[in-house]
Amino acid sequence: MKCELPKVLMLSSVASMIGQFNMHNIRLLQEMGYEVHVACNFKEGNTFDQVHSDRLWQQLFHMHVVQHQWDCPRNITSAAKCLRAYRQIWELTGRYHFEYMHCHSPIGGVLARLAAHYRRICVIYTVHGFHFYRGAPVKNWILYYPVEKLLSYWTDAVITVNKEDYLFAAKNLNAGKLYYIPGVGVDYGRLVWSRKKMIREKLRRQYKIPAEAVLLLSVGELSRRKNHRIVLSALARLSRPDLYYMICGQGELAAELSHYAEKLGVSGHFRLTGYQEDVAQIYQAADLFVFPSWQEGMPVALMEAMAFGMPCLVSDIRGNRELIDKRAGGGKLCFDPDKPGQLCRRLESMLNDRCNWSKYGIHNQQKIRNGYGLDTVKRRMKKIYAQTYGAGGGVCGIKEKMTPDISVIMPVYNTPKKQVEAAVASILVQTYTDWELIICDDGSDTYTQKVLQRIAVKDPRIHLLRSGKNRRAGYARNQCIRESRGRYIAVMDADDLSCPDRLKIQRQYLEQHKEVDFVGCRGKFFVHRPGDDRELYWYCAKPEAEDFLFSLPYVHASMLFRREALQQVKGYDSSKRAVRAEDYDLLLRLYAAGMRGVNLPKVLYYIRRDEEQYRRRKYRFRFHEAYVKCRGFYKLGLMPLGIVYAAKPLLVGLIPVNCTKILQKYYYKHRKCTVNIYKKRMQEQKGYYIKCRLRK
Repeated sequence: MKCELPKVLMLSSVASMIGQFNMHNIRLLQEMGYEVHVACNFKEGNTFDQVHSDRLWQQLFHMHVVQHQWDCPRNITSAAKCLRAYRQIWELTGRYHFEYMHCHSPIGGVLARLAAHYRRICVIYTVHGFHFYRGAPVKNWILYYPVEKLLSYWTDAVITVNKEDYLFAAKNLNAGKLYYIPGVGVDYGRLVWSRKKMIREKLRRQYKIPAEAVLLLSVGELSRRKNHRIVLSALARLSRPDLYYMICGQGELAAELSHYAEKLGVSGHFRLTGYQEDVAQIYQAADLFVFPSWQEGMPVALMEAMAFGMPCLVSDIRGNRELIDKRAGGGKLCFDPDKPGQLCRRLESMLNDRCNWSKYGIHNQQKIRNGYGLDTVKRRMKKIYAQTYGAGGGVCGIKEKMTPDISVIMPVYNTPKKQVEAAVASILVQTYTDWELIICDDGSDTYTQKVLQRIAVKDPRIHLLRSGKNRRAGYARNQCIRESRGRYIAVMDADDLSCPDRLKIQRQYLEQHKEVDFVGCRGKFFVHRPGDDRELYWYCAKPEAEDFLFSLPYVHASMLFRREALQQVKGYDSSKRAVRAEDYDLLLRLYAAGMRGVNLPKVLYYIRRDEEQYRRRKYRFRFHEAYVKCRGFYKLGLMPLGIVYAAKPLLVGLIPVNCTKILQKYYYKHRKCTVNIYKKRMQEQKGYYIKCRLRK
């Protein structure tokens, strides 16, 4: 029988996007055990010529990549072309069963995600620079932002290539997962550096440039977005006989730029080389790299120039700002792309400051080597594919993805850095190691997002989700449960601590007692570190329905559930009526469904005591708790007596905070005795409502 590998489809509007930026991704997917299909336009719109397009086709063919011609346009002006491209991708996804899709480019990304949503295919979208950005035209925000906002709900993962886009997406978009990678990476092996005088002289003779002249270089597509005209204007203003300008690239504006240079009287100092597959020698022939674009994501040409140790003069835009360090002279190395006069002044200043060019070049080279190399990008992409796709195909299409035994879920909302780091550390040191930690950032601020990003890269078992806005703990926990893969679901709060043996002991108990659906443990309070507060959360070994009348008989954040139990009751109630009472509601519904749990006598969980929690708690949340209790007590047959206990949070909310603390300590001290008396009385009286429940 023939083995069939799971299929992945990679899409782009043009073939040059695949050939220049995604060959390492294709090889990575093949190494992970996937059959890779590529859909793009091999015929038109590319940044390289047809010869290189045909060469790419042959290369993909020898790599055993299945290729599909996709007539995807690069702009939205032609509705007929967009409709045709959508029909092509719809037929393609119907012909093959794709496990996943990885799409690039704005128009292609929109069409691919629409088809993927209706075909129910998992989709990753790599953003090579949003068309809406700080300083972008208003029409870009009107046309592109609403579309990306809506489609983000249908996107399983968004990958951004610069930090500005990442922060914007974290605040405003709603994709399942969000990642940042530092561009597409610089391949040092391909960029062979050899600063030989003979090579420099040979290239200058080839393009008729004097050996002593200063050569400005730009690399990129000849399009309006690249803004090459501003450099020609500056060249004309300076009118220096020793200054030349060269552009490596091809595009629709080649003739227009040549005509413009002739109009300005600088055509003798302007060179167009066309597309160059090997730009290493061109970089060696140049003196100063100029990058005047209006819009970029993370410019590869600029990263390559910096990797060669060239001084760079760039436009002050997204992507460029991330690469050019203002602390190392970046203030005078940037210019407004709409102001030719400013570029002229910056350029003249650079020409008069040639003694510092080597310093700028060394700094640029170090910047690229410290985090922007291809190896760094490949490691991050492998992790992204592993988290989104799983570990890959394997023999006969059977996925070899390692499924953890326990999934620990932890919602986070603006938790202080030290507290969330301590909570994660308490999971990392667990003696039972077959687990995954799923953290859901529930709309936290930017600082907390950065903290969580740093935490997520510490261990491959940590997965980070995000919610575009704060939707409360119930929603965040449900998101974590959907992403989880373990047989058991462990709950964890972001400001508490778990003992090292917690998961091991709780799992062992559930393995030995199949009749138990979930297990908790004793909890101990602490303020700054475990042991600075001796007070224990009240302990009930085998809680019954009646125990819920007084308060929650479990430390919810210490519990380990069987996955089937949570699936049976459909997880947490994420509606507004259960806010701040979703844990109470979940356990009441579990008991109403006939499931039972136990509390282990050993202290395995430490609860951080927040002295201000009573002052911060809004009174409306007490109505939520009262509603949840009334609904739960009714299902458990504890009414009408339960209505008295359901009103307790409303009454407690009227008591001054200081009195509440004193009553709480007294309550925990005498609670066990009170509960036992109540149980005995209920058993003796065998009241009417308990009998009715038994009859049902």
